[in-house]
Amino acid sequence: MLNISEKYSFSLLWLDNDSDEYFELDDKTIEDINISLLMNDLKKNIKGNLIKLMEKIPVSVTTIEYRQDILTDFINNNMLLDTLKNTFDRCSEIKNMIKFAFESEATLYNLLKRIDEVADVMNLSENICSILKNSNIKSKGLLELQGFIESTIDSDVYQNFKQDIYHIKDMDEGVHGLKVGINFDNNLKPVEAIVLSLEDKPFKYSRKLKKISKVVSYGLGELKAIPRKLFAPESLAMPEALNNIEKIIAPAMKQLIAFCDQFNSSLLSIYVPLTTEITFYEIALKIYDKMINNGYSLCKPKIVNEDETMIQGLYNINLAYDMADKGKNDEMVYNDFNIDSKGNIFILTGANRGGKTTFTQSIGQIYWFAQLGFYIPAKEATIKLIDKLYLHFPAEEIATINYGRLGEECQRFSEIFSEMTNKSLLLMNESFDGTSHLESLIIATDILKALQLLGATVVFNTHLHELGEKINELNNNRVPLFVNLVSGSINDVQSFKVKEGIPLGQSYAKDIAIKYGVSYEQLITSSPAKPI
Repeated sequence: MLNISEKYSFSLLWLDNDSDEYFELDDKTIEDINISLLMNDLKKNIKGNLIKLMEKIPVSVTTIEYRQDILTDFINNNMLLDTLKNTFDRCSEIKNMIKFAFESEATLYNLLKRIDEVADVMNLSENICSILKNSNIKSKGLLELQGFIESTIDSDVYQNFKQDIYHIKDMDEGVHGLKVGINFDNNLKPVEAIVLSLEDKPFKYSRKLKKISKVVSYGLGELKAIPRKLFAPESLAMPEALNNIEKIIAPAMKQLIAFCDQFNSSLLSIYVPLTTEITFYEIALKIYDKMINNGYSLCKPKIVNEDETMIQGLYNINLAYDMADKGKNDEMVYNDFNIDSKGNIFILTGANRGGKTTFTQSIGQIYWFAQLGFYIPAKEATIKLIDKLYLHFPAEEIATINYGRLGEECQRFSEIFSEMTNKSLLLMNESFDGTSHLESLIIATDILKALQLLGATVVFNTHLHELGEKINELNNNRVPLFVNLVSGSINDVQSFKVKEGIPLGQSYAKDIAIKYGVSYEQLITSSPAKPI
């Protein structure tokens, strides 16, 4: 229930704003994961800095499940999100009007303005409550919001205030009288005034008092100045004879205005932050609708603290947006990806343009979306929580100007490694290839051994096929185990399918050379110039 003297906070994203932990994705990581086509599509319909809403990644299973359940309610109740969004947007507009209002004088005009604002806030509160009650919601977050608003609306303070507010607003002819109670001191000097009510009809003398009205009214003709002063602060100064009356009434008027402001502020301080949070769910819902409408699967992943990670039918969501726009949805290649409970270090090799980078990015997208509380691009998934997501992708040329490409990559990896824990996930894309093949192999081998000792989970997409061939040596009965993944070829055809297997290496290169007639034997046989 609302207590206007206390500050109440509520969030649809966080269970506890003070204790919820999270990590943040930096701009380079977001760029490397690559959801550019997805974001471009969202920006057609949603305004604001959308990426900003997706940078903070919770690391609590309960917080992620809290978000998942709210999103599921929005998915299952078609118009709920749009209706709430429009209502909260209106709350923001009212708050901005109040924020920039400069009418602070204790005038009847300002009081009536506040009363209109209170009536608007009451209407919005009751609309939100009605929307939630008429929807089939099951999530803790939306049920708590509904419960809070219901208890506020049912409170005596709200109901009594509402009765007064609507009595004033329902006056057909406007305000024609102000009933004021005046308290006196022992010398009958006015010391306090209380505004008792606003009336739609002017006050009149009773029949018994009518005879003395002329006597009582003598000298009060100047009261005609009061309405102008009360309704318009720019009006002429009041006659000196009425200064004391004005000074007595003003504090009472000011107290009523302050109560209206406090009432509005108490509710709007809860509703307005939800406008931004609703946009977060709007992003998630737009992604869901886009994928489902184009025939792609999305699932609500089960997030666990300790268990194996099993993802079935995953795909790259940025690629899915591209295929959807081109009408090639049926060409998508789906992959499975499993991680032992103690982690794994995956060495991903394969042909050039065989889908290694696309697959690596898809793993980043899935972990990012899963811990945001979004549905993810996969058919089914159980995902072990990570404490941070790191990417080690090639840097732009300008970023390597001071150290050279290899130096920059080594320094950046050192910074990443110093922050990582055994609960972190590292995705590496063609790392350390800015030198000779042999030197790259030596550096990569040492780095992978260090990562194994740390116990982290790693996907290392590389052209160094020899790493995969050294897998038995690298494992040496230690955990996490190294696992070979191969992408890009089934019978010499690029399939973009990723599976466990030994690196294709030189044998695959030989097969490709034979297919295109450029093996040594084929070239010698077909050459018109015979060797001596």
